Amino acid sequence: MRKLYFLGSLLLAVGTAYAGTDPVIEKGTQDQLQAYIARSEYFINWQSNTGIYQSNNRQHSLLATYTAQEMLITPRNAAQQWSFGLTVKGITADGQSLYQPAAQTSVKMHDGTVRFNHDDHYIVEYVNNDQGIRQNFIIQQPATKARTLSVQLQTAEGWQTFKRNETSLTFRNGQQLLSYNDLKVWDANGTILPAHFSVQDNQVQIAVDVEKAVYPITIDPIVLNGTPQNANTFLQGNQVGAILGMEVARGGKLNNDNYDDILLGAPGYQHANGGNGAVFVYYGSIRGIVPFTYTLLTPNTPGGQYGVALGTGGDLNGDGYDDVVLNADDSTHQQGGIAVYYGSSSGVTTTPEIVYGDPSYGTLGISIAISKDVTGDAFDDIIIGSGSASHGQANEGTITIIPGSDWGVSFTPWIVIEGNQAGLRLGSRIVAAGDINNDGYNDIAVTATHQVLTFMGGPDGMATTPTNTLNINLSVEDALAIAGGGDINGDGYTDIILGIPYYSNDQSGEGATYIYHGGSTGIGATPATILEGNQEGAGYGFDIEFAGDINNDGYADIIVGSPNQENGSQEREGMAFVYYGRATGINPVPASTIQSNQSGAILGYSVSSAGDVNNDGNSDVLIGAIAFSNGQVAEGAAFVYHGGAGSAGLLTADAPVTASKAPMPSTTVAAVKVFPNPVVNDLFVQLQGLDSQTPTYIQIMNVQGGFVQTVKAGNVVNYQQSIDISRLTAGIYFVVIQNGSKVFREKIIKQ
Repeated sequence: MRKLYFLGSLLLAVGTAYAGTDPVIEKGTQDQLQAYIARSEYFINWQSNTGIYQSNNRQHSLLATYTAQEMLITPRNAAQQWSFGLTVKGITADGQSLYQPAAQTSVKMHDGTVRFNHDDHYIVEYVNNDQGIRQNFIIQQPATKARTLSVQLQTAEGWQTFKRNETSLTFRNGQQLLSYNDLKVWDANGTILPAHFSVQDNQVQIAVDVEKAVYPITIDPIVLNGTPQNANTFLQGNQVGAILGMEVARGGKLNNDNYDDILLGAPGYQHANGGNGAVFVYYGSIRGIVPFTYTLLTPNTPGGQYGVALGTGGDLNGDGYDDVVLNADDSTHQQGGIAVYYGSSSGVTTTPEIVYGDPSYGTLGISIAISKDVTGDAFDDIIIGSGSASHGQANEGTITIIPGSDWGVSFTPWIVIEGNQAGLRLGSRIVAAGDINNDGYNDIAVTATHQVLTFMGGPDGMATTPTNTLNINLSVEDALAIAGGGDINGDGYTDIILGIPYYSNDQSGEGATYIYHGGSTGIGATPATILEGNQEGAGYGFDIEFAGDINNDGYADIIVGSPNQENGSQEREGMAFVYYGRATGINPVPASTIQSNQSGAILGYSVSSAGDVNNDGNSDVLIGAIAFSNGQVAEGAAFVYHGGAGSAGLLTADAPVTASKAPMPSTTVAAVKVFPNPVVNDLFVQLQGLDSQTPTYIQIMNVQGGFVQTVKAGNVVNYQQSIDISRLTAGIYFVVIQNGSKVFREKIIKQ
């Protein structure tokens, strides 16, 4: 009998592998031994006294238990209390029930894989490895020909399911999010088959057109998880107070090797050159960012300061290598300046060309960007915003354009646009905006006090008067972050996004992101979409950026930093949210949520696209956490996550949990009570409404995923028992209740 393979990956972070018997390891092969030890961390373990299969996924900080019908996922981080499960309800053919879960299943386990065979009708397979956790389905061919086969899944209680598009879902429990992405189906010949998700009454259906399929058929959706532990690259300051990640940026192709490079600002970094701060340049490769090879850029003038403003992504001298522009303030030149570092075949040069500002205008270089040609000479240009500049009016602000040329930056002529209004602070933030009105010329966008202005390019260069002026109702000056150059809805006009971290609606200081679409007359007068932080004081929108096209669907995606966002007891850990573009505009349901899992880390202070650091055709994501500590206090860190057809390898899970108790994943146990909590010695467990046809076990699990105590309750409907836990050390534990195929967990604190 031919088999129909539904390999549906519930990659709670991303993955595939195998657990059970040890492979043969050749003597003297240390690398093989180390590789085996690393792989064995992900082996699925059989608990013979309870009938539970469990695994620990260190890479993605997840714990999982598996039964014939259900997979239950919880975080390893005890400060997070969410619990997510998917239950297999059955298989249908053309809308009619085909196979139901078997009362008894045969089980095969090997290394990181366990398979439950339901009467040879279908197999549910779970796979655990450093990529994540998969849930696959292997289905026997129906006796009669079918046009559509469907897998029916039920999500755990307390979770809502939202359909983002035909191949992506989001599961939500309060502010906790999980993404079920990148549904792809192909047959034995590699032919892609039509498939889609549907959702009704919180039940998920994966439907596949199998009329012309050649068996077996593979179905592969993915759920992804975003924490520092599963970043593709983790970079840290390695110096107390370095504050690495205050600014992060895509560097473009500095050595023109087809891999994008990145820049990280560390304004607190101390060195011997007489200045403060540094910029770290890391280079891409086929494996992504190379963490141990970098170029260190430091100021070489007294009082110099690097790391607070980065301009990247353009080729100023037309030699094929992208270049870098940094702020170059020092104690000698009070007017400020910029430092230009040119790219080369060996990477960015370390001797800059310094351009100082005009003393009559004040400080130069507060906000810097490299724009595609706006002066009409075919060379990329430097655009500089100086919000505090004064030239006739105090703090009027200026925009300065320094043209590129075949010999490098041009010292003259400069284009200077003045605010001409006291306190306007024109140019507080400046960005290359792409082609907002799709006329073939590049544009720029800037912020001013309570305003956003766009300046359009044209055949004679950039206009010196704004085309659009948007008035933003804010009570705090300079409270805008701005990003441009991406086309969210694929209409050919680039869009603008604004971050307003002090925005208040239902929560004070929650923050918001405004999205404005481009058009033939420029930016629309009102935002097409407003996204809110939904947590008091979160500062959502403190930094924002277009993220490129993470899932390679033809629409620009965005990333929003929320550095004060809190997850339970982890105050100001910070978070970043990724949203996908689509034809109708931004999808307001986050495709991904990334958090630091460290109190006070302030992740999301800076966010950026990383470009395509591994040249796989998908944009990658770069996030800074300025106070992250990993051996050095406030050294700062940056995290790189690779994009993919479903999402960046970071996407998604681990958003804030607001509930104090994990949701119950099934309705088999009608009532559960575990008390007192916190507990010292005697823990009381009360259960009601159990399925007496199957035995019930109570286990106590530590935060590493190991079971430290087991009690068999037997085949009972109601149960009450006192459990002596006096021998356990103080800390956080989970009480795991197994009743047949149903699992429930309660978090307790042992004092």
